Amino acid sequence: IKCMNSAVTDDTTAADGNLILVKRALENFTRVRLGHLPTPLEPLDRLSEELGGPRIWVKRDDCTGLASGGNKTRKLEFLMA
Repeated sequence: IKCMNSAVTDDTTAADGNLILVKRALENFTRVRLGHLPTPLEPLDRLSEELGGPRIWVKRDDCTGLASGGNKTRKLEFLMA
């Protein structure tokens, strides 16, 4: 995201750096792959049009392959390891 405000740019860069650190830390943990991850994002174009707002997206955690959904599946992958 390109912003004219340097404070927003700095915050975005810091957030990106934190995300990288978290991903690296999680790589050190063993996990059992249970779900079909990552799940897709799909646009809700008709809803966005009906509301007259920005484009709305939905995370399809029902596509993990398990009935429990996304976050429970992701947590269980670490607990089962």
